[in-house]
Amino acid sequence: MSTGTDPADFQHAASHPVRGVGQAASTYWNRSGGDLPHCMPSIGGYFRIMRILLRRYIENAVVGMSAVVFIGLAVVGGCNAAIEAGQGLRPFGAWNDYSLAQIAQVAAPFLVLALCGIQVVRAWIAGVVVTLFFWAWLYLPEAVDPGGGANIGWGILSLFLPIIVFGSCILMLLPEAARRK
Repeated sequence: MSTGTDPADFQHAASHPVRGVGQAASTYWNRSGGDLPHCMPSIGGYFRIMRILLRRYIENAVVGMSAVVFIGLAVVGGCNAAIEAGQGLRPFGAWNDYSLAQIAQVAAPFLVLALCGIQVVRAWIAGVVVTLFFWAWLYLPEAVDPGGGANIGWGILSLFLPIIVFGSCILMLLPEAARRK
């Protein structure tokens, strides 16, 4: 019978990200053939499990952060390229002091998704589609008719755009949550 002092006893518990966190920990304890107190891992075993889970979280977060940077640069870069083509500007002529803030605004909802570890592809795709829709709605009229003035309504709406995009991502998670119940 295992005494629980060997971290390898709980290697299989850490191999599944949900069960390794403790959702079905009693199932793993009972599989080792002993009762609960004799099968609990030592402090070193807990640290090993947490180190494995933290490593996986960081690996997934790095992929998510890469996607965040790419999405922000692609959306703002594409909109600026459309303006440059429509107005006959030189390359990177539409990039200004606000471009970095626009990239941060586009990337904000995806940053939250990445930090929360949400890997449901439908949620990310919904966020990208909603982002592209709103940014195209903002920039395409400016590319076609550059003489327009400030659109105050769009300025106010753009303040809430990260919340709208994140809300669409969360809505796409609801079917996944209902299916898991």
